[in-house]
Amino acid sequence: MNKEKVCPEGKVVNPLTGRCINIKALEKKMKKIEKAANAAADAPAAKAQDDTSPIIVQPENNKKLIDNLRILADYERINKEPFKVKAYEKVIGSIELLDKNIETLEDIKLLKGVGKKIEDKIIEFLNTGNISEVVGVLNDPKYILGNKLKGIYGVGPAKITELMTKIENFEELKEHPELLNDKQKIGLKYYDDMNLRIPMAEGKQHLKVVGKILNNLYSDNDGIEFEFVGSFRRKNKDMGDIDILIKNRKGLVLKDIIKQLEDKSYIIEKLAQGNNKFMGICRLSPELPARRIDILIADPSYYYFALLYFTGSYNFNIYMRKIALTKGLSLSEYGFKPATGANTATGVATNKNIIDTSDTINSEEDIFKYLGMTYVEPHRR
Repeated sequence: MNKEKVCPEGKVVNPLTGRCINIKALEKKMKKIEKAANAAADAPAAKAQDDTSPIIVQPENNKKLIDNLRILADYERINKEPFKVKAYEKVIGSIELLDKNIETLEDIKLLKGVGKKIEDKIIEFLNTGNISEVVGVLNDPKYILGNKLKGIYGVGPAKITELMTKIENFEELKEHPELLNDKQKIGLKYYDDMNLRIPMAEGKQHLKVVGKILNNLYSDNDGIEFEFVGSFRRKNKDMGDIDILIKNRKGLVLKDIIKQLEDKSYIIEKLAQGNNKFMGICRLSPELPARRIDILIADPSYYYFALLYFTGSYNFNIYMRKIALTKGLSLSEYGFKPATGANTATGVATNKNIIDTSDTINSEEDIFKYLGMTYVEPHRR
């Protein structure tokens, strides 16, 4: 068990690093972030009350740099160079936390864990807009195969390394399915479908199908509360999969929901199922692509925290956790806990020692109020 870190007076544990950080310094940084984010909002949107809150957007230049570094990290993973992979991932993580574009050598110094070789690549990117090594990697047959294998559900880095010693191309894997476990075979079977984005219009049809079944199953006075989360709730133009969060209630049984969805030929494959979580494959009709679906049941005590967390985006969740820190709190999908009691191994609150907020938080909006914030609509996260 990890020993909880206790910070000196005037400091709290940073949930992103596990280190003590000055509260006043963090408050100053958050004001700067909020000011910059407000300035990024478009003029028409600023007229509406709900749209005065910030849009949390990764600086465009940084996004491109991260994409380049991820390609190099993936290549080193294929080459069985774990230390190089770790070095790239550390730098990528540091860039993701920046609220400004990296444009100068001084900006590079803000990043943690940048060695000479990676620094040279970042400098090349700043000077040319690209990293020359990436061009070569993208044309390397070994990288092309590894990247293709990464798109199979359930195939991780270790399995990719193993497969690349046994096959020379992707078509060869289709001829030797015995190289995969049952879940990976399902991933291979629906490979093309599962690597297609889901248009918002199709996402809305999934909502109709699932919503009708849920409302029919739990049509008593208590009803049922659920949301399609992730990119769908943020109103993005498309999404990678179907993510559903359901608030637990008396009489709710996940396996009953899954059976109904199977009986309607909506769920066509099971990948994993427990009492509170289901992972599988669904589709609207045999003529349409198969899609990944996750269904999660959340206890009422933390449902709205889970709703906030699983709606995202990743950068917005970081933003919210930083705001919570200025209040001496650590925030996770389970709720609030004192920042000094955050798990320093994971950097966020766990479901232990959670503060009881049942009397004050009965909606997602209440979480924002608790932090003294204006509610941010999902489409601006």
